[in-house]
Amino acid sequence: MSPLIKAESYVWIEEMSPEGLRCGDMVLYKINESKFIHRIKSIRDGKIIVNDDTGVIQEQIIDIENVLGRVNSLFNGYTGLIYNKLALGLRKILNNAQ
Repeated sequence: MSPLIKAESYVWIEEMSPEGLRCGDMVLYKINESKFIHRIKSIRDGKIIVNDDTGVIQEQIIDIENVLGRVNSLFNGYTGLIYNKLALGLRKILNNAQ
């Protein structure tokens, strides 16, 4: 998921029910014994189609039960810390508005 997530980044993953996943979410998923983070392009019939933001990998079709969680926050040094604070504040405001 570069350039957004760099090799030295810390990523916060939250467990998520399949019903809570949306197009555009970044998810951690497992294939065999390898784990990947990619963005959901679409969800159909118990499967998700993922790709990266740069278009380097081909779209992958993943069984939804292979999703381990959704990316909640990421920390790329100081900028990531600011982004996280803004994202958490925005999430709190949106949750209170519902």
